[in-house]
Amino acid sequence: MRVHTGEKPYKCPVCDRAFITSSTMKQHKRIVHNMVRPYHCPYCGRRFATNSQLRYHLAVHTGANLLTCKQCSSSFRNRDHLKQHLLEVHGKGAWHTCHICQKKFLHAYYLKSHLLLHAAEKLYIKHNLESMCYKADTERKCIELEVILLLIRRVDVHIFRYMY
Repeated sequence: MRVHTGEKPYKCPVCDRAFITSSTMKQHKRIVHNMVRPYHCPYCGRRFATNSQLRYHLAVHTGANLLTCKQCSSSFRNRDHLKQHLLEVHGKGAWHTCHICQKKFLHAYYLKSHLLLHAAEKLYIKHNLESMCYKADTERKCIELEVILLLIRRVDVHIFRYMY
């Protein structure tokens, strides 16, 4: 359940990066800090930390693509490229679309990161409006600014609900 709580109790002793499981931390330490690369390419000798990295690399030498579209037989080395192909060419699947600016993303994670940018923009505007309200020379101007702030808070709540 640590995935849902965000708890990461295992810290790398070298760089202090935190991990959910001890095995993930050990793998990080082995690959990043100890530079263990047990998988090597039989064509060029280049070494890789994981078997999946080696398989991906082998396609450079063999010309083989690892993933094939079942609709039209187009081939791809990258799962994201296949997913994008399915969305754009065959209309299969769904984009993750920003409800604020309509920008499209392949993954929900990228959309969530993007929404944080909108939230940051709102905080910047909110901060400036609050200082303007404090400096407003009439009560009417201040009330108008308060209405704008209220609308921004509603948008922030909507963004927050959408993200989590």
